[in-house]
Amino acid sequence: AGKGLVAKAKIKAYTRVFGFHGHESEILQAREARHSTLPDGKDAWFNLDGNPDHYLPNAVCIDQKESPEGLVNRWVDPVPDSPLRFLNHSCNTNTTRLQKFAVWSLRDIKQGEEITMDYSVLEVNPECHMKCECCSPNCRGEIRSVQFLTPEQIRGYWKKLPRFMKMI
Repeated sequence: AGKGLVAKAKIKAYTRVFGFHGHESEILQAREARHSTLPDGKDAWFNLDGNPDHYLPNAVCIDQKESPEGLVNRWVDPVPDSPLRFLNHSCNTNTTRLQKFAVWSLRDIKQGEEITMDYSVLEVNPECHMKCECCSPNCRGEIRSVQFLTPEQIRGYWKKLPRFMKMI
């Protein structure tokens, strides 16, 4: 989870909020670290093969391709001062991703309002899930990867999503 990001000025609807960049890596989906909520309610990361390069808690999936070994996900781990690292999740978000490397406002965001994103549009691994505590009226209770969003939930994001996410 992020630490929180607040708008310093009013942000108009349907505008670029910020871009991001960082170290890119490709990881076989079956070897990726997994984030899960344990039965006792605590969140934990599981690194299936022990490779520290496969543990990218702040990374965003930017592409996916088939390989003879299975699906390979391409990730970007944002630079340390990237605003993306500070974004909190909300099921009633005010931003989404714009293609691969930008964050886009879904509505007007007031000065002083927290900027949030639905973490589901950053993740493609179906094994990823974590408890949601956003407390919005439409809270889903759990954050899963993009393919678990219902058509109603994904409708506002669809036009801006990277093409590979639309194919999942």
